[in-house]
Amino acid sequence: RAINNTRYGFDTVFCPIVSEAHERGDRARIQDNLSLLSRWVLSLALPLVILFSLFPEAILSIAGRDYYSGAVFLVAFAIAMGLYSAFGLTGWVIAMTGRSRLTLLNNAIAVALNLVLSLALVPTHGAYGALIATIAAMLFVRILENIEAYALLRVHLFRGLFWKPLIAAAVSCAAQLLFAPLIPSPVARVIVATSVGFLIYLVSFIVIGLTAEEWQILERLKWVRRLRGGKAA
Repeated sequence: RAINNTRYGFDTVFCPIVSEAHERGDRARIQDNLSLLSRWVLSLALPLVILFSLFPEAILSIAGRDYYSGAVFLVAFAIAMGLYSAFGLTGWVIAMTGRSRLTLLNNAIAVALNLVLSLALVPTHGAYGALIATIAAMLFVRILENIEAYALLRVHLFRGLFWKPLIAAAVSCAAQLLFAPLIPSPVARVIVATSVGFLIYLVSFIVIGLTAEEWQILERLKWVRRLRGGKAA
């Protein structure tokens, strides 16, 4: 849930942009904002995905040792939710361009797919079957939305520097894997390794560099304006 929440703040920004751009027939604006904001959603979600994927047992130990068996579920669901969030803004492209019935149909297909897979997999595979059914339905509807957005409007979220957060995440993940074994305490390992990993994640972004559009968004934040103003002085 925490991973998917990274997208919600962008929904209220993206929806009116899509609606206005569609009204004016400006597909280029939809394309630019879709790729930019989707990259930001992915950038915010990846640190949480890494946290839940690298240290599932330590996180579950907060609830007790009896929950250690859920580590596989936590890792799989964290990765799935990261993808679900990163691809999520494309659904608004469908909904805000006058195709709400198509959005309803997509959701109905996802529900039906989840139900069919659950009936097929849960009796033989139990909780793992339910996990597979849920993730399959989630990702299917996102893939379907992206195919529809490209077929109908010729827009997609992979344009531009979509690879930037992936490179930063890979560097951060590698650093945490190297650093974590040095700390014996599970809780301390999570706190220290995650802090170091997040710092490296930010540094990697700075090294790769931000685009002009990303600086424009950041400069709307007061603390960023003060920081850049101080450097200029």
